Amino acid sequence: MNVHEFRQSLELSLLTTFDPGETQAIIREIVLHLTGEWPPYAPELCINDAQQKEAELILSRILNGEPMQYVLGKVLFRGMDLLVNPAVLIPRPETAELPDLIREEINVRPESIIDLGTGSGCLAISLGKIFPAAIVRACDVSLEALQTAADNALLNGVRIDFFWSDMNDEEFLKAEKKYDLIVSNPPYISSAEAAGMDRQVLEHEPHLALFAPADDPLHFYRRIAVFALGNLREQGSVWLEINPLYADETSQIFKRIGMQDVRIYSDLSGKDRFIAAWI
Repeated sequence: MNVHEFRQSLELSLLTTFDPGETQAIIREIVLHLTGEWPPYAPELCINDAQQKEAELILSRILNGEPMQYVLGKVLFRGMDLLVNPAVLIPRPETAELPDLIREEINVRPESIIDLGTGSGCLAISLGKIFPAAIVRACDVSLEALQTAADNALLNGVRIDFFWSDMNDEEFLKAEKKYDLIVSNPPYISSAEAAGMDRQVLEHEPHLALFAPADDPLHFYRRIAVFALGNLREQGSVWLEINPLYADETSQIFKRIGMQDVRIYSDLSGKDRFIAAWI
């Protein structure tokens, strides 16, 4: 089967479930995954039997509601290939805005960075590339996520010290004051928001990384605020992705503990998506 016929067969199957835009995006990823080529410039390019069988399995999983990124096992994030699996959240495009925002807004290049709740490692790895001289550490409560993050750091040639930590544990707050930059994208979704979420997300992505404990979307921000107060160096800053529904409440957490110059930043879609605070 030539690649043109193959793309047509994929389109017929996918249009039963997805709109035309989603269909073309999925076709692109499948063809790129199988051939390493997009667009397929060579008209004589053929899909062999093994590739067709693999495509059938991929298509079956996607049509069954599994996120394409998990099916293919990877996602493109800020120009990097990152491995993903059901132990980690699929990094979102808005999350990719945070490293560049940090680079643009801070005045002094950090010597030490920590990523709290690293998941796939997308933020830690991005900051390691932006600030190659910095010592970067990253933690998570999930051992499976830490392994995925470590594999991603190796894949992208960034050295990061990964370690296990539970942000709910009192020991989490007792580290010495030693970081210039704290970054995190913690769980911040309340159960009330679940009804409006995509089925793919609810059924396949890790709830541990999505939903705030005790139905309190600000829970981890209070923990991080205390950690930041005790573990940031002078003029250090904390940068967080936040729930846009609670932007003002989140900023008040950092103002109440005496942090300086607390700022809310919007993402490219205009939602209040990030917060920064300086000690």
